[in-house]
Amino acid sequence: DDHVNKPIDINNYLVSKGDSSLLVESKISEQLILGDTEKGLLIKNATLTGYIEAFEGDIVDTSFPNSKTRRGRVQKNAVPTLIRSKTMAVVENKKLRYLSPLEYWLIQEMPIELYDKVLECEFKEKMTMKLRKEKYYEN
Repeated sequence: DDHVNKPIDINNYLVSKGDSSLLVESKISEQLILGDTEKGLLIKNATLTGYIEAFEGDIVDTSFPNSKTRRGRVQKNAVPTLIRSKTMAVVENKKLRYLSPLEYWLIQEMPIELYDKVLECEFKEKMTMKLRKEKYYEN
């Protein structure tokens, strides 16, 4: 399949732009953002300079904000791995904003119509995890 190895343009999937309810908590932002430049943010990173510059649309891994050895925090216009916990944030207007559940869905190239149907089921997160776990152990 051609699209398997081709990186996607993350900006095509960002549908929650400007949603202030998704802003990264100030405590985490203060630990990760060392400053800003004309074009972006200086994100704490275990490199010689101590930071890496993140631009609009770049993805920042917010996990372990106190780490002094964490590298690879900034992914240029890409999401490396989708995980269940809320740790992936996008640089937007010189702030960090978590990806929304819909954005996670779209990044996986799932049809939006199916997302709407899943929402109609009103699953609780714990229940969906339990169902997945049971299905996993059955196989």
